Parts: sequence; C-alpha cells; structure tokens
Amino acid sequence: GLAPLLKEYRRLVYQGDRANSIRVLRELRQRDPLNPSWPQNLKPLEEATLPGILREVDAALAAQDRRRLRELDQELRHPQRAAPVPAEVLSRVSDALLAERLRSTRLAATEIAQRLRAALGRDDPSGLAEGLAAWDALAAEEGFDPDARARATADEARASHAAWTQEQAAAAAFAAGLDELRGLLRQERPAEAAIRQHLEALASAGAFESLG
Repeated sequence: GLAPLLKEYRRLVYQGDRANSIRVLRELRQRDPLNPSWPQNLKPLEEATLPGILREVDAALAAQDRRRLRELDQELRHPQRAAPVPAEVLSRVSDALLAERLRSTRLAATEIAQRLRAALGRDDPSGLAEGLAAWDALAAEEGFDPDARARATADEARASHAAWTQEQAAAAAFAAGLDELRGLLRQERPAEAAIRQHLEALASAGAFESLG
C-alpha cells in the first residue's frame, strides 16, 4: 500500500519540491511508523525549511495575523514532525493564540451576558435557558475568562432560572396532588384517613394559599 506514495515521493525529490516531499514523508511515517527511514529522510528536509517558517512566525506575530499563526502552529506541532522546534518559538506562538482566544471569548461572554440581562428584565425563562446554554458552551472553551460584570449576570440568571424551575416543579406536584384528591373524593366512600393525608400534603405545599 506504500508503493504509490513512494513513487510520488521519488517524483517530488526529482522535481526538488521540498514542501510536498515533507507532506508525503509524513504520510509514509504515519502509515509505516516502525520504519526508521521516514524520519531519517524527513528530518533534514524539515531542518532546511525551519528558518523560513521561523521568519514567517516573526512576521505573523508582528502583523498580529492570527489566521497565519494558527496555520504555522499546526505546522510546528505536526504529529509526524521529525525535526525539533525551539521551545521558545512554540511558547511565543501559543501565548499569542491564547491572548486571541481570551479576547474572543471575553467579547462573546459580554454578548451572552447582554442577552441574559434582557431575559431577566422581561422575566423570560426560555431566554434564560438559551443564554445559559450558550454561556456553558463558551465556558468549556480554552481561554474562557469573562469580566466580573458578565460573570455576575450569568450567576444571577442561573439563580433566577433555578428558582423558576423549582416553582414549576412545585406547581406540577401540586396539580398532580389535587387531581389525586379529586379522584379520591369522587369515590363512593372515600377513606377519611386518605383524604386527610392528601389535604395535609397539599397544605404543606401551600395549596390553600394558591387556592385563595
């Protein structure tokens, strides 16, 4: 199964196509990981291209070109890479990309917090649920660090939605208990103890206040 790749690799070497030679050698190394020939051939090619990549890193950092930095980061951390990359370079790229993610997630958190404040203002449980789901999804991302005001809004929204959920559960339980009591009273000779038990359960749930 390696024959087509070997044929392509020889053609690329003959053409002097260093970039695609690296690509094919990495694929060969992935498919045939125990063969030492692939990293032996791959390492000098990667070492020859590394200075140019490092110059691109400097240029992308200076221009704050995050898209190009992400591409370069993938190249420098390629799982089949044979030539080592200076740790200082990897750290600089990682720091720049993390700073970008911090800014991006903070902006997104602020936007979600605005939606949550609006839902709180109009007492909208559905809007709160949607906003909190978006907040939790964002919180799972690396670099999530919202400002204090956005975090406080999310906490308030979560408490408000939890209280509403509890009220809904209590109302549903009360309605079910009331239906059971009505069914009991429709019986020809309902047991007094059973009626009393249902009344006490409804009273503990605030049924009579709800009934006025």
